[in-house]
Amino acid sequence: MSSLPIAWYRINLSREQFDSGETEIVRAAFRGAYIACNGPRGAVLYGGWGDDRATYRLYFTPPALRCARALLKAYSGEVCDPPDTRRLEWLYGDTDPQAGFRLAF
Repeated sequence: MSSLPIAWYRINLSREQFDSGETEIVRAAFRGAYIACNGPRGAVLYGGWGDDRATYRLYFTPPALRCARALLKAYSGEVCDPPDTRRLEWLYGDTDPQAGFRLAF
């Protein structure tokens, strides 16, 4: 049995935060944390606009929790349902996120 978390997490950014470059700040911080954690398999940061087009959502795969705890705390991240990643942009992390999920389940 694996000890990997199974929850997805999300950070919501306002349009103003997005326009001011906050997404790039989160991406850079995640990149540094991902590298510091030796690139956990399956750890990915995705982003995309919510249905309201007023909120930009940053999604962290379950294995990303290993290196994103500080970011999630700083941005009041919340547990969420798994998103449809086909509708999202890959921002950083494992280029084969399914590898981490195969390990977790």
